[in-house]
Amino acid sequence: MQRLNNLLDTLFMADRNSKEQGQQPCSHASEKEIGVGCHLSPNHAEDVNRVLYAIADAVNATQDLDALYRTIHQVLGTVIDVTNFFIAIVDQQQRTLYFPYYVDTVDEDFSPLTDFDPQASLTGLVVTLKKPVLLHRSELQERVLREGIWGPVPFIWMGVPLLIRDEVIGVIAVQHYTDPEIYDAADLRLLTAISQQTAIAIDRKRSLQQLKRSEETYRNMFLNAPVGLYRVNIPDGIIEECNDAMAEMLGYGDRNQCIGQYSLQSGLLDLGARQKMAEMIALEGEVKNFEVRFRRKDQTAAWLRLSAKIDKRKQRLEGVAEDISDFKAAHEEKLALQEKLNRSKRMEALGLLAGGVAHDLNNMLSGIINYPALMLMQLDKDHELVRPIKAVQESGKRIAMVVDDLLTMARSAASVRETHSLNTLVEEYLASPECLSVKAGNPQLKIAVQLSALRPNISCSPVHVRKCLMNLFTNAVEAVAGKGQISITTSNQLVDGNPDTKDDRLIAEWVTVEVGDQGRGIAAKDIEHIFEPFYTRKVMGNHSGTGLGLTVVWNTMQDHQGKVLVASGNEGTRFTLLFPASDQAMTPLILHFDPESVRGSGETILVVDDEVQLRDIACSILTAQGYHTYHAASGEEAVAFIREKEVHLVLLDMLMDPGWNGRRTYEEIRKIKPQQKAIIVSGYSEGEDVNACISIGAGRFLKKPYSLEHLCLAVREELTK
Repeated sequence: MQRLNNLLDTLFMADRNSKEQGQQPCSHASEKEIGVGCHLSPNHAEDVNRVLYAIADAVNATQDLDALYRTIHQVLGTVIDVTNFFIAIVDQQQRTLYFPYYVDTVDEDFSPLTDFDPQASLTGLVVTLKKPVLLHRSELQERVLREGIWGPVPFIWMGVPLLIRDEVIGVIAVQHYTDPEIYDAADLRLLTAISQQTAIAIDRKRSLQQLKRSEETYRNMFLNAPVGLYRVNIPDGIIEECNDAMAEMLGYGDRNQCIGQYSLQSGLLDLGARQKMAEMIALEGEVKNFEVRFRRKDQTAAWLRLSAKIDKRKQRLEGVAEDISDFKAAHEEKLALQEKLNRSKRMEALGLLAGGVAHDLNNMLSGIINYPALMLMQLDKDHELVRPIKAVQESGKRIAMVVDDLLTMARSAASVRETHSLNTLVEEYLASPECLSVKAGNPQLKIAVQLSALRPNISCSPVHVRKCLMNLFTNAVEAVAGKGQISITTSNQLVDGNPDTKDDRLIAEWVTVEVGDQGRGIAAKDIEHIFEPFYTRKVMGNHSGTGLGLTVVWNTMQDHQGKVLVASGNEGTRFTLLFPASDQAMTPLILHFDPESVRGSGETILVVDDEVQLRDIACSILTAQGYHTYHAASGEEAVAFIREKEVHLVLLDMLMDPGWNGRRTYEEIRKIKPQQKAIIVSGYSEGEDVNACISIGAGRFLKKPYSLEHLCLAVREELTK
């Protein structure tokens, strides 16, 4: 407003000076400079005053430039004829000219110019001269003949420049097509007098609109940014401003619910990270790519990556946040998978080592277990050597159990699948000498048994299932220090929540056994390691076992296509084994072994094994049982023997080195004798080869180190088929 008053003072002073010096009003001669120093009558001065105030008010009152242009047009219409009127905006650097506002009774073409030539138009003349111009009919026609004029030729044309800092930003012009005397020099002076304020008004409004557009642009960018943007105060960390993305990261429906309600400081879950972040801000005034966990509104955790700077007054922190919760989850999953892979590789390496060692041990154990059995068959039960021989035999069996654990860990254990009731297997273990010995050593121990499985049959290796029960029971006893309660429960469960069906036969089931204790539980950091070989939380020297107990459980369940689940807390630990249910008939149990019932009648048996001792043991046992035996040290030797002689049964070792293995040997034998009976023998299972032999005619599988009883029963069963 002060600028407006200064302009009015200049106008009135110029008018007064003009009168004192006896000057005449400026004429409307062609292209003369018309300045504010020209004489303005008192009426015109009042008109200027009124127009200037109206335009100044319009800057604040109008919403946009279009409204301001309309106001300028209307206000000017109160002092001069504006029937044909336009405002042109020019950018000389960009060589553009456009008409944001125009009214004209004749000319309809006010198209913008993108290659504006100031020499080719009346508007350009004003731009070039930077002065007001009043042209009459004769001057206009002369220009038409000399240079040409775009569009219809008016009878009179008047234009004034809009100047800002001595730069033309546009032109205001009026023209008439019928009255050549409608404008005079006084009108030009009046239009000139208000042109500066008009230019200021237009420039200010343009700046305000540009500022508004910029604010809207940046506001929209702020609100719609895909990353979180925020401003918090210091030191309490209350959010003063944020966008919806930030609010969503923190669990709020929209930003208005978050602003003033959430504190980044109190929402930090990691106290160490909070302190580190405060130190970085204090020392460096900013944090960069700082990853930290925050508590959402619903109390769940969110991982955010923050970058922020403190303002100059050190009162606020402004920055960007990115939700990396999914990335962190994926990273943790990747680490877990990597650890699982590493553990698998460790287990594989240990398994290879264990398998190799166990295979050699099994060959040695065959002699330790079976030579004593042959000796006992020849001694009276009261002989003084019976007790030490039985001790040697028992030691061999105990070593064989450890070797079996190694093979189970390696998942190379040779086992025969039979159909048994899980309820019965639990009862048999509870009545076994091993379990009775544990109960006798812990008189305060309580055992709660509930065998609720209505369909208890499973296809399994009963030896391995009993071993799983023994390992879990032993661990439970140690967990309660022999004084608490241990629960053993069986049940049926649907596979992965299979949908209900009216036909029970279509329901796939697990048969489960759960062993629970009331001990102190297992720490979360230990649970993921408990199935690793030799991993233990027990004090060295204060526990029994080989350190392979839970490894045996895990691998047994894998071999049985089952699952093992662990739940542990302050109230104790529960291990649940899930076996696929079986509809097969149960395998008959052998309660007593009678050597006389399995004696031979002179049948011929060929023992094929690359180990001298194992050939000798098998032949000795079978000969003692009434069979006629032969032996071969390799597959090639066995095939050559079959070509020459008939045998009733071949006892065939699966792994022989060097030379043919058991599969190749049996395939060659079948070419010679298609109906040849055979029993496959191995210390651990080469699954594909064993199954291939059985599929083409081999009768059954016998696991090393076999006992006298198992060998005799297997041979008798195969020969009587």
